[in-house]
Amino acid sequence: MAKVSRRRPYVVAKSAQTLDGKVAAANGRSQWITSSQTRLFARQRRDRFKAIMTGAETVIKDNPRLTGVRRGNLIKVVVDSTLRVSPRAKVFQLPELCWLATTRRADSKRIRRFEAMGVRVVLCPRRRDRVSLPFLFDQLARAGLEKVLIEGGPTLIGQALRDGLVDSMDIYIAPKIMGDNAALDSVVGLPALAVTRLYRLTNLKIKRINPDILVQGDVHRNR
Repeated sequence: MAKVSRRRPYVVAKSAQTLDGKVAAANGRSQWITSSQTRLFARQRRDRFKAIMTGAETVIKDNPRLTGVRRGNLIKVVVDSTLRVSPRAKVFQLPELCWLATTRRADSKRIRRFEAMGVRVVLCPRRRDRVSLPFLFDQLARAGLEKVLIEGGPTLIGQALRDGLVDSMDIYIAPKIMGDNAALDSVVGLPALAVTRLYRLTNLKIKRINPDILVQGDVHRNR
C-alpha cells in the first residue's frame, strides 16, 4: 500500500529502550539494554524485511552486523550525510548487499573507495542539512525494496517520523531504569508539539518476551 500510493516502502521503526525511554548511555553505547532472548526475536523479525536501515552514529558506536537469522540477502542501508563511517565496519562485510546514502558534503575520495568495494552509494539531496529521507525511500521503492526496517538511532527515527515516513513501530522495553539526563532518548529531533498533537500508536499489540515487552502499533499524529 505504501509503495503504491506514496511511492515509498512500508516502513517499520524499531527501538530498544529502558522504562524511562533511554536507548543508550551518555557515551552512546547501547549494548545491551534488552535480553539475549529479545535480541534473538528481533533478529528473527528482520527476516520479514527486504532492507534494514541505520544511521552513522549506530555504525560508529555499536558496529553492528545487522544480519537476520535465515535471510542471507538482507540489504543494509547506512545513512551518513558526511560519510564518517569506516569501510571496515562490520555492516560492510558483504558490500554488494549494502547501500550508503550520503550527500555532496561527503569526501569524493571516500565515496570512490566505497564504490570500489561494491557498495551502492546513493547521493541524496539535503533536507534540514541531512540526507533527504523522502528521496532515499523513493530510490529504495524503485529498487523493489518495498518493506524496510529502521533500527536507529534516535535522530534517524525522529527524522523519519517528522517526514511522515514511518508506518508502524516496534518498541522493545526492558524493565530497567537508566535515570541519566545525559543518556540518549529513544526519539529526538521532532518539533515541539502540544499534548493534543503528539504522535501516537494505534492497533496496539503487546507481547511478553521474558523479561522484556514488545509494543507494536501503527503510527498516527493528531493534526
